[in-house]
Amino acid sequence: MKKTTLSTLFGLALLTLASCQQGLGGETDSTGIETSENGGGQPREYYSDTVTIYIPNEKEPVFLEVNLNRRELEDHTGFQHYYYLRYQDEKGDYSDFAQEIYPERAPHTFKFLETWENELFEDLSTRETYAFSVLVDGEVFEVELSGLEGDFLTKNTPEYTRYTSVGGATVSHNGMTQQAHAVLEKAYSVDDSVYVYFDGIETLDNRTDSMHLWDEDGNYYYFDKTEVFSQPENYSSHSWLLHKDFEENITQKSFEVEVDFSETKTEWVIKMPEFGVEMTLNTDAEFSENPSHGPVEGQLKTREGEVKEVNGWFTHYARS
Repeated sequence: MKKTTLSTLFGLALLTLASCQQGLGGETDSTGIETSENGGGQPREYYSDTVTIYIPNEKEPVFLEVNLNRRELEDHTGFQHYYYLRYQDEKGDYSDFAQEIYPERAPHTFKFLETWENELFEDLSTRETYAFSVLVDGEVFEVELSGLEGDFLTKNTPEYTRYTSVGGATVSHNGMTQQAHAVLEKAYSVDDSVYVYFDGIETLDNRTDSMHLWDEDGNYYYFDKTEVFSQPENYSSHSWLLHKDFEENITQKSFEVEVDFSETKTEWVIKMPEFGVEMTLNTDAEFSENPSHGPVEGQLKTREGEVKEVNGWFTHYARS
């Protein structure tokens, strides 16, 4: 599998779940990323759907992420659609990017996105389903998500509303179907200049470490630990954690995490005091690019002394 490097693009996507693209107002560099301030700070709507798929194969885990962003044009005549694809398996690392302007905010199929369907339940609950297909280096992957219930509200203002659902997926490729873990992150904003494309984003000095993790029983853990060294008004250092216990059918949030980590190490010690959990994780991935990402595995120990195997995916990003 060929390797395509889009590190700068993915780095900005990690920071805001999107990046400013050509045609949104302001000057752009050679990548199409906007280099001026928010197109004058005019209120614009913003929407994002991010699907993360993780298949914990014994040989080598498979990771797939599809990120669909739509930002309203400054003259309010349509939406800039900019999509990211990231995939990794034992053959290598592949990424792709697409952008286009459409009158509507609903996702459109073009370039690597072959099909896309999102259906809400008729009972008006938070449940929903997704089915889509993408091209990865010329090969079609068909994905169906299930068990999405809107588990976690993670941003709660009109200027930035975001929620996360954790469920399962089936992934079909080359005549084979596999079961997978799935995470859906969905966001929208009525004015993206406040928390998404805030003043100071282009000179932001920060570091973010995050992980999607599942224990041997399929229970989910996520953490985001971000240190901000510059002083933008609407973006500061933070830690937050999510946990979904499928056995007990409960969800938990926390805003306290301790991470013993450095770029020269291949081991993390992660303490989640409010969950009563400590993890020791290892990776063979190299920190050769920014962002760096790859599989992790290790053990989870509860305050009661129970030990479980745990594995998943990490992302590290630093910007200055």
